[in-house]
Amino acid sequence: MILTFSRISALVSLLLHSLSGWSAVPLPSLLQAVEEKYAQSPTVQAEFTQINEVAALKTKKTSSGILIVKRPNKLRWETLKPDVSVLMSDGSTFWFYTPPFEEGDRGQLIGCI
Repeated sequence: MILTFSRISALVSLLLHSLSGWSAVPLPSLLQAVEEKYAQSPTVQAEFTQINEVAALKTKKTSSGILIVKRPNKLRWETLKPDVSVLMSDGSTFWFYTPPFEEGDRGQLIGCI
């Protein structure tokens, strides 16, 4: 779980920097056009599907959900299937929430700066 959270945090940081106009590598013209279009949008929303593969165990897990980025630096990454979770950021702090597994539990909320 921590490894996945780290990868998501790194991806989100890269995405936020990219959407705020920062770019370390020149983009091809088509991607530049897409970047310019998104630069004019205060909010970007997309559905996603991701596949996590553990080669050592020869397992794959497919997850899907919704990603919302609101300028200048807010993010919500909500995984809906198969395991519900929410990653949110206000630009300085990340929160990762997983709902309770059993009735009566509180779920888990992890915050990091």
